[in-house]
Amino acid sequence: MRDRKFDASRAKSQWDTYEYVNPAKEWDGLGPPSAAKEAELSKLTKAPRTQPDRVWWRWLQQKDNYPRFEDYRDAKFITNSGNDPRGKAFERKVIKDHGLVGPDWICQKEVEFKDPETGETYRRKLDAYNTRTKQILEIKSNGSPDRREIPKDLAWAKDPNWKDSRSV
Repeated sequence: MRDRKFDASRAKSQWDTYEYVNPAKEWDGLGPPSAAKEAELSKLTKAPRTQPDRVWWRWLQQKDNYPRFEDYRDAKFITNSGNDPRGKAFERKVIKDHGLVGPDWICQKEVEFKDPETGETYRRKLDAYNTRTKQILEIKSNGSPDRREIPKDLAWAKDPNWKDSRSV
């Protein structure tokens, strides 16, 4: 059995809560475009500036994956529009709850890592970085690492300029 003292997982009923606004929720309940509107929007090569035409046009670009507008609206459009605000709200909560404030802490610090084996340089935005202790904190509201960051993280781990840093 795992040592519960070091187990960071918790039952869902014990999860923290935090508030954020998903701007796309205002389109919850929006129906599909009329046949005439769909024909008009199908002729456009770039997204219109006005809503709800923009929502409908984006659906038309993905209609093969989402034949029903309501499925696109709920599963793709509204959900994806909430990702960034949710992540930022969760990050603010973690920073506040853990006291990652003060002159030593920098949030959203963009840094470069160089892979000494390939010579390739990567840019990475660190969620929270302590300039004194060189701690790096990666904050995920969905618990799922971004697979595109793996090569950057591997380069960071090998870069001798960052050998004193540590991820928490």
